[in-house]
Amino acid sequence: MRVDERVEELRRWLAVARDGLSPEAVHEVRVTGRRVRAFLMLGGHHVLVDDLRWLVGSLGRLRDLDVALELPVAAPGPFQAWLVAERSAEAEEAARLLARPRVEALVMALGRVPRVSKRRAHRALARLDANLIEAQETAWRDVTIDRLHELRKAVRRTRYALEWLGEDESALQRTQALVGEACDLKLLERLLLEFGHPAAARCVERALEVVVPALAAMR
Repeated sequence: MRVDERVEELRRWLAVARDGLSPEAVHEVRVTGRRVRAFLMLGGHHVLVDDLRWLVGSLGRLRDLDVALELPVAAPGPFQAWLVAERSAEAEEAARLLARPRVEALVMALGRVPRVSKRRAHRALARLDANLIEAQETAWRDVTIDRLHELRKAVRRTRYALEWLGEDESALQRTQALVGEACDLKLLERLLLEFGHPAAARCVERALEVVVPALAAMR
C-alpha cells in the first residue's frame, strides 16, 4: 500500500482551505488528515502521527462552529450571529496556521513515507480491532457522552484502516454516524454555554439524558 494519492489529496484541500477556509475544505483537510494518519498507524510510522494530530486538531474549533451553524437551532438570531463572528475570528487564526512552514514541511515529509505491506497492516488492524472492542464494551456497559466520544474516535481509526485494506467498513460508518448525533448535541451544549445561554444549554443537556441511553438500545 502507498500513501501518495492521499497526500496529494491533502495538499489540494490545504490549498483550497488557505484560499477561503470554506466549511467543506476545513472538513476535508481533517478527514484526509485522519485517513493519512491511519496509514501511518498501519505501517508503524509514528514519527509524523503527532504532527497530523496537531494539524487536524488545530482546525477542530473551526469545524465545530461549522457543524453548529448547520443545526436547526442556529436559525437567524443572536446565537447564529455569535457563531458567525466566532467562525470569522477562528478562520483568520486558521489561515495564519495553515500558512506556517510547518504545514508544508509536514506534507513534504508525508510524501516520503514508505509503502506498507499488507501483512504488517493486518497486524496493526488486529490491535485497532482490540482497542475498538474495548471501547465498545466500555461505552455500552455504562453509556456516557465521554465514553461515546472515545468510541467515536476508536470507530473512526478502525474504519479508515479498513478503507486502506479495501475491506467493508459500512457497519462502522453507521455506528460513527449514530454516535456522532449525540456528540453534536454535546457540542451544541458547550457552545450555548460559551455564548452565555445556560437555559438553552440545559435543554440540550436534558435531551442528551434521553438520547445517550437510547443509543445503547439501537446499537
